[in-house]
Amino acid sequence: MCILANDCRQLLRRCLSDPEIDGILQWSDMMNVLPESRVLREWAVFMHDPTEGGFLGGLGEISRLSGLGISLDRDAVTIDPLTLSCSQCLEFDPLRLISSGVLVAVVPGRYLDDALGALKDSGISFSVVGEMVAGEGDVAVETQEELWGLLAEGRSLS
Repeated sequence: MCILANDCRQLLRRCLSDPEIDGILQWSDMMNVLPESRVLREWAVFMHDPTEGGFLGGLGEISRLSGLGISLDRDAVTIDPLTLSCSQCLEFDPLRLISSGVLVAVVPGRYLDDALGALKDSGISFSVVGEMVAGEGDVAVETQEELWGLLAEGRSLS
């Protein structure tokens, strides 16, 4: 969303006010996943910053690398209300948008309570959104990134 707010303000004005777009620009200060990584490194068997390909692309990469499927609870995925509003207005899947500042971590069930407690104690927000499963699961290994089409549309407005 930061890229769109910076490069395609006119496009986002279809959905958001200028103060909301300015707020999105401030998200660039929250793109570092090092704090979460440091907290989870004791328990996680996979960690990934799903920038390109978005959240679903990151899950697909983890699935491909692990040889396991992923059962995803899409309703458990935290999506900022401004992103959700834009995704509905501009008709894109927010889980396929570049997700800089998001950390996807795979933590075995036996360590989950400890890992979640440590995140909570560190003041880091999190969501448990699914589990690794044998077989294909319900997350595609290859996904289409949404950003490029939105950038092309936004640049055509300039």
